[in-house]
Amino acid sequence: MSKKQDYVYGGFGFPITVLGAPMVKFRGELVPKINYDDLAKNLLYKLALKDSRLTGNEIRFIRQFHKMTLTDFGKEFQVSHAAVIKWEQAGDAATKMPWVREKDIRFFALSSFKNIQLWDVYKEFREEKKSLMKYVMPRIDIGKNDHVFA
Repeated sequence: MSKKQDYVYGGFGFPITVLGAPMVKFRGELVPKINYDDLAKNLLYKLALKDSRLTGNEIRFIRQFHKMTLTDFGKEFQVSHAAVIKWEQAGDAATKMPWVREKDIRFFALSSFKNIQLWDVYKEFREEKKSLMKYVMPRIDIGKNDHVFA
């Protein structure tokens, strides 16, 4: 019999809250029963659409999710590998990269998914979101798998 509870996972380089994670007993301890590949895909989707600016750790996650080197990622977005290093070194803070570049990275992240209406997403991103929100830990409800992965 499994129990469900919220679970904080830090294995992607920053903490995320997994809502309603199924928990199972393993060696006398409750541990989450999660497909971490699906969790990573869900996280990529959530990061691409989040209201606040991307952090350095989130940029690193996007780059590593796509299995790209610093140089390859830089070439994809027409910057040097040193620029990518600078973004990633921001850690849990926003990268301060121009919004146009961040928007490109978000669309790149969304390119991993099919059945995404990119025009609708583009309309949302036309202007920089003026959110003054502090960094908010991403929350993923694993019960809602409504997007299809490529």
